[in-house]
Amino acid sequence: MITKSYQKKVKKILFAIFVILHEFGHWNDFKSKGEKPYYYMQDMKEGKEVYDLKVKILKDKSLQNASKFKVMKELRNYFYRYNLVSCEKIANDYAISKLKDACSIFDETRNVFNIN
Repeated sequence: MITKSYQKKVKKILFAIFVILHEFGHWNDFKSKGEKPYYYMQDMKEGKEVYDLKVKILKDKSLQNASKFKVMKELRNYFYRYNLVSCEKIANDYAISKLKDACSIFDETRNVFNIN
């Protein structure tokens, strides 16, 4: 029987695995572009637009006393836009493509980590 405690642990571990794979995705993308920062950073304009959106949200005085719903709506919009930036999408796609294999390895070795 799978307990809620076990499910929480697994979710945290899967998220950590995804984040690590995402960063490997950035590295893989950089390597595929000949390790040339100029080619890797071609999407700086869209990245700057998303960064500017984050700054706008953080400085928005109306959000300081806004409802949780309004704040979450703004954050969802930011994260949606952030994940559309080319280099982030490439890294996410890489992570997703490797996640199944990583989960299989995790499942085979979970006793080593004492996750029950």
